[in-house]
Amino acid sequence: MRYIPFAIWVGITLWFLVMSVSSYYFGDGGVRLLAKRIGLSFVWPLAMLSREGRNIILSYGRKL
Repeated sequence: MRYIPFAIWVGITLWFLVMSVSSYYFGDGGVRLLAKRIGLSFVWPLAMLSREGRNIILSYGRKL
C-alpha cells in the first residue's frame, strides 16, 4: 500500500520520458528542448504543487 505513490510517480515519469523522446525523434524541437522536457519529467510532482507549475505541465507542456 505504501508503494502506490511511488508506482504512480514511476508510471507517469516513464510516460513523460517516452513522449519527450518521441517528440524529439519525430522532429519537434532540438536538444535543448529535449533536455528541458526530460528535466520536467522527473520533477513533475514538485511542479504540480504551484499554480505556475500546473500551467506548465498541463497546458504549456505540449508546447515546451
